[in-house]
Amino acid sequence: MANTKNKGAIINAITILVLPEGFSSVIFDYIITLSRNASHTHYITLVINEDYKVHIDEPTVIGVLQENIAADSGEIYEMDICDCPELYAAKANSENYWKSKSLQVIASLM
Repeated sequence: MANTKNKGAIINAITILVLPEGFSSVIFDYIITLSRNASHTHYITLVINEDYKVHIDEPTVIGVLQENIAADSGEIYEMDICDCPELYAAKANSENYWKSKSLQVIASLM
């Protein structure tokens, strides 16, 4: 990333993944993913795969994200990993489409 920035290029998207040993697909097997897309959809999403029972201090994580990200809105939601939560964050389909899937919005932030 530093080399890209040193060349004057603009990084429009980045994803950081925590993967389990022996994973078979980053799409569904990740433990945690943090993504930012600054191109046409402008979203940042943190997804924690419930299958791995990762304990987080939710207020602390939300506080750190709010301190470091300028955003107009945010949500805490649950969704089946197979429904691709990042596509929801990217607004890849209409709100009605996601409501027909496993989406459950827990809280709106901001």
